[in-house]
Parts: sequence; C-alpha cells; structure tokens
Amino acid sequence: MSDGREIALHVLRWALGREGILPGPSIDRALRAIVGPRGPLLTAQIDALVTGGRWGADRLWGDGAVSLELSDLIRDLGSNFLLVALVPATQLGRRQVVKFSFHWSVQLPADASVGARLARPLAAFGLRTTTLAVPMMNASDTESYHLEFRTPPELDCISLSLAGSSSETATDTSGQAIAHAHGRFETGHAATAEVELLVRRRGAWRATWGAAVVTAIVSVLAVALPGAAEVLRDSGNGGSALMLAAPALLIGLAAARRESSLSSWLLSPLRSVTIGFALGLFAMAGSIVGGLTSPWIDLLWWAMAAVSSVVALVLSYGAVSASARRARAVARYPVPDHERTPEGERHVDR
Repeated sequence: MSDGREIALHVLRWALGREGILPGPSIDRALRAIVGPRGPLLTAQIDALVTGGRWGADRLWGDGAVSLELSDLIRDLGSNFLLVALVPATQLGRRQVVKFSFHWSVQLPADASVGARLARPLAAFGLRTTTLAVPMMNASDTESYHLEFRTPPELDCISLSLAGSSSETATDTSGQAIAHAHGRFETGHAATAEVELLVRRRGAWRATWGAAVVTAIVSVLAVALPGAAEVLRDSGNGGSALMLAAPALLIGLAAARRESSLSSWLLSPLRSVTIGFALGLFAMAGSIVGGLTSPWIDLLWWAMAAVSSVVALVLSYGAVSASARRARAVARYPVPDHERTPEGERHVDR
C-alpha cells in the first residue's frame, strides 16, 4: 500500500474513533479495501456501509452512526486520492491558499424524456441554454470554497453558481473562459454547482450555419431561377453534378472536428445536420448523374431548398437570441471591471 493510501487509512481510523467507533479486524479490512486500488469500483458497497453500517455480510456499526461529513469523507477517499501538501514551517499561523486541480466524473444530462431529447438540439442551435450539474465535494470543510470551470472553446459559460450560498461571489456571469465562483458553506452542506452553457457562434455552429447557407443558395437558385433546373439536369458532361458534389465534400470535411466529450455531446445535433446537408447535395448530384425523373427529382430539390432555408433562418435567429440571453445574464449579475483579470478569473473576497 502506498504512502498516500496508508495516510488515508489512518485518517479514516482516527475519524471513526472520534465518533465512537473503535476499529477492529472487520472494519480494518473494509477500510483497506475502500482506500485501495479497487476503491472506485466499490461504490455500492461503500454506500451500504455509510448508510447502514454493512460491509458485505458483516455489520460494522449501526444505522446513522456516522455523520454526514464522515460519510462524505469515506466516499471521497474511496473514489479519489489523498493529496498531502507541505508548507514551510515559518508560515504556520498565517492564512495560506493551496491550489490544486484534478479530474472527476461529471454526469451529462440524460436524454430520458421527449423534452430532454428536444432540449439538446435547441441548445445546439442557440435557442436555449443547457445546465450541467457539477458535484461540490466537502464544500463545508474549508473556510472558503472555490470552484473554477474551464469552458471548452466551442461553448460559453453564461453562469456558474454555487447552490446554498448567499454570497455575491457565489455566482459568476462574467462570460470569461475560466468561470470562478466561491462562497462559504455551513457544516453538512451537500449540493451541486450549476453551470449554464451556451453554444458559441464558432466552430461546429459556424460550420453548420455555412453549410445551411450554401445548400440553401444552391438549391433555391436551382429551383427558383427560370430554366436553371433544366440546364443543370440536361448537362451531359457531369459538370453540374461536380458543381454540387464539390461543396458537399467540403461540408463533410468541415463536420470532422476534435472536441471535448462535453462539447461533442452538446454539438452532436449540429454535426448531424451538417452531414445531412453534405449527403443532400450528394443526392442532388446523384439525381443528375442517375437521370432521376420528375416528380421525384423535383421533390428532392424542393425539399433540400426548404430544409436548408429553414435551418439557416433558425440558426440566425438562435445567434440573435444567444446574444440577448448573454446580455441579460451579465445585467442580472454585473461584474465590476476591477474584478476582472487577464486570465479570466476573479479572486475578490467580500
């Protein structure tokens, strides 16, 4: 067992002793399993232990024998690691800030209902925001709990708020790349932070908007200009088909982007629409080469013209709506200029 796990084991023994639970062989085996390498895989057993005092077939303590703080500590040391920070002895007695970062799992909203399935495309088009719940671990263990959220490049953080704190600094609506909120919480506080995200008008959004505009221009001109459809369809050398296939290929390449898992989850409807436009232009080119006849070729071209025009208009409206929503958020929780830093963080205590 590593030094960090030995320290975590002794911390849990000491914490249990403070609450009147004396460690024995059965408790010691359970604690070693929790802080060991298989700890993250024992979530169900740990929940049974902290809620009912049972570890497998053994009953280690009674129901409700451990406090909420100790229950959180047992869960945290089972799923995370113990970080020990050494500070100079000359600084003892002075307030010091130890800043560290680590990764933990954040559950993405589940598309369990029809409303949830519809919410993600609306958010991707910029018609609404999406809210992500971030767990606040042991928020009451420190004098001041700080949380930073580094927003992926494809998204905007409209607001970061820490639930359960009335402090003005518990909400950040600065819209900067690194959202930072902090507050003080009472003992036993267990809640989550809420991150309100908005799709930015760049990257995947811009690629989808461009694909919609190009497809709308090509298809609308093809069906609306007198004689244009006949000229394109009667082209015997394949030039018209090539003219349609070239933008389709470029649109398909624009849909391939590397993103974070959060961005990929939220932007997947945009990517699907972009690929759909590329396939639609390929279908229009194929209808020329394959000699598709009326009324099916007319139906295909009019459908592409209608769908692409509607998507372009919806995305444009979403861009205007997103700008207005961002302005309302800043107006609701204004951030004074002297609290801003070049790095996008706020470190102001009130």
